[in-house]
Amino acid sequence: MNDYSKYAQPAESLEGMAKLTELTATLQETEMALAMMEAEVKRVTQVILDLKEQQIPELMEDLGVAEYTTSEGVKVSLKKNVFASLGASNSPKAMAAYKWLDDNGHGTLIKRNVVVSFPREQAEEAALLADSLREQHFATKIESKVEPSTLRSFVAQALDKGEDIPLDTFSVFVKKTAIIQGPKHE
Repeated sequence: MNDYSKYAQPAESLEGMAKLTELTATLQETEMALAMMEAEVKRVTQVILDLKEQQIPELMEDLGVAEYTTSEGVKVSLKKNVFASLGASNSPKAMAAYKWLDDNGHGTLIKRNVVVSFPREQAEEAALLADSLREQHFATKIESKVEPSTLRSFVAQALDKGEDIPLDTFSVFVKKTAIIQGPKHE
């Protein structure tokens, strides 16, 4: 007669395995519930963005109002965010923007940097650069740049003043957002 009792699992081990199976199922269910909630949050967030950035601003513009207070005391107003970009510093679009800024009295917005490249082993020569730059045949280039925040501020002020600026050259995008203040609906 064979003794199979040596292969039998102790009762504590069987209970532990049952508990592990239960916890694993709970984890899977919880992860699935979280995924469903995240999908719902994403959907609701999209509805909010559509209302705040599309439907309400468009309706307010159609009605010709910049601010409105509902009969429930909820105040809605439009916030204007201006975005502008020149792209890469030496791109044709950026060069056209620099020319327009210079030609229209705004050249002080442009930062010009001289960039000099030295191999790693020439650290001392880099420190002694000064007037000998060209005589030593170091490769240099001049980079022009308008800081993004400076450009955004300039474009926003120009638009507020009604100035005629080349919107395409500066890749201007104006986003209006509804701002809600007051009592919340229950």
